[in-house]
Amino acid sequence: MKIKFLTANEVSELMNCSKAKAYGIIKELNSELKEQGMKTSAGRVNEQFFAKKFGFEHE
Repeated sequence: MKIKFLTANEVSELMNCSKAKAYGIIKELNSELKEQGMKTSAGRVNEQFFAKKFGFEHE
């Protein structure tokens, strides 16, 4: 099983936003994951969770 995490650079490209905004998005999504009892990594977000929250199709 391979789990991919997106960085702030990748999020900023996908969302067409600044890197600072991307870090804010990651922080918000990681907070949601923590509330669900998941472990997170600062500055990175689970690609599947990101895709689900923002309506991107995940391959």
